[in-house]
Formats: sequence, C-alpha cells, structure tokens
Amino acid sequence: MTIMLRKPGKAYYTALHSHWPVTLLNTIMKVLSACIAEDLTHVVETHGLLPSNNFGSRPGCTTMDSLHYVAKFVKDA
Repeated sequence: MTIMLRKPGKAYYTALHSHWPVTLLNTIMKVLSACIAEDLTHVVETHGLLPSNNFGSRPGCTTMDSLHYVAKFVKDA
C-alpha cells in the first residue's frame, strides 16, 4: 500500500518523474556504523590490541582512571 501526499497545484501523479522515493540512508548508516564500532571495540578489547595507557573512548576507562595513571607516573618519577 502506497500513501501519497498530494501537492497543491499538481494534479498529474501517473508519470514516473512525479514520484520521489523517501530514503532512510542516514538512519540506516548510523545504525550500521554503531554496530561496526561495537564489533571493533569488542575485538580490540578481547585481543588486547591497544596499550593499557590508552584511555580514549574505551569501555570502563574514565577520566578518573587517566588522572590516577598520570598521578602515579609523576609520583614514580
């Protein structure tokens, strides 16, 4: 079933050029991008591909963790 919104002043809707498909490509790409990011994060964390002092955008790594790391590094120096 196709629902068509009629435009004022446009009476001829049987021609092919009068239809414009509605695409949800942006929404689909956002969902796909989030799924791929989640898969990559899982693989990186599972196999330990990032160094332990990399705190950016990692699950379970907060700003406080990075501050504790810096404080420990300074105290050890």
